[in-house]
Amino acid sequence: MRSLGPNAVERRDPAREIRAILLPRALGLAAIAVIVLLVRRRLAPAGRRILLLTAAAPAILFVVDGSLAVRRAVSEPYVLPEVLPTAPWRTAEREAVRAQREGRVDDAKRAWERAVLAGATPGPANYQIGLALKAAGRTEEARAAFREALSGPAPAPGAGKELGLFALAEGNSAEARDRLSRYVQAAGPDPDSLSALAVAEANVGESGSAVKSVEEARTLMEGRWKGVGLQARLYAKAGDARRTVEALRALAAEGGIDRESLRSDPAYLPIAADPVWVAFLSETPSPSSTPPKK
Repeated sequence: MRSLGPNAVERRDPAREIRAILLPRALGLAAIAVIVLLVRRRLAPAGRRILLLTAAAPAILFVVDGSLAVRRAVSEPYVLPEVLPTAPWRTAEREAVRAQREGRVDDAKRAWERAVLAGATPGPANYQIGLALKAAGRTEEARAAFREALSGPAPAPGAGKELGLFALAEGNSAEARDRLSRYVQAAGPDPDSLSALAVAEANVGESGSAVKSVEEARTLMEGRWKGVGLQARLYAKAGDARRTVEALRALAAEGGIDRESLRSDPAYLPIAADPVWVAFLSETPSPSSTPPKK
């Protein structure tokens, strides 16, 4: 009831529903009977039998459908409306997201607080407040919001990751290890979290665990490279240079690409003369952009 809203489940009015069910079906049966009586007189005996058989099909359908509908109306005392009402906190939530996207941190914070008062789950709301405050450089307020996001009955795991990153930046590696480890267990591994966890583990002397975390992060990153690389090749095969370059730029942002190998890769021959592709290959890569080690 809390998720769907107070008016999401309604009690049926069986008498009213039965009237609404039976009236159109009774009119349908009456119309079939009138048509049969009017047409029957003009037909030969063989034609009359065909007419009766033809009219019997919709008549049976009306009777069976009406019976099932009446049975449902009597046996099911409650019903969900076809269009569920909007949850009361959705308006404030949309306003908060819009303010957060536009960088209006205080407006976003107030809107998230209104959403919680209207019934939104506090954990995710406080997590979003923390992200907005962190982006604005208000670290202490963000830290408090992230702690609030973890304290309720439905905590937001991402808040633990943010607190772990704060702790790691401040040199508190033990706390960072604990928080990041719990986050990975709750939300699943990702390269960024595993890399930060590996640093924290190395700092507290857990070299074996650090190596394991790094290897898992590298495996995930290699899977990402393979997937996006395949996507780029498919775009190139279709002759879409723009999308090919967009996909490869995503790889460049995550660790760089080797443009020389792209020049000689036959998968990119269909777009070899495209100006977008030529311009991309001619770009000077940044010093930090180097392909990942396999």
